[in-house]
Amino acid sequence: MADAATLAAQNRGPTVLAVVIALLALSTVSIVLRLISRFGVVKKVGNDDYAIILAWVSSIRPVNIEDRTLTDCS
Repeated sequence: MADAATLAAQNRGPTVLAVVIALLALSTVSIVLRLISRFGVVKKVGNDDYAIILAWVSSIRPVNIEDRTLTDCS
């Protein structure tokens, strides 16, 4: 059986959370820049733009659930 110190050392929750947040921030910046170019510059919005917005919005909720799950494990 592993002791508490070993289990605490193996906890990768904070690392996983940091990676998820960093990638979500990167995707948010990419999506915002795309939407600025589509809505502002090209002035032509397609179904793919709405699909991207829907996918991005749906990706935020699992991060919130995962955040609470990883931090409540201690």
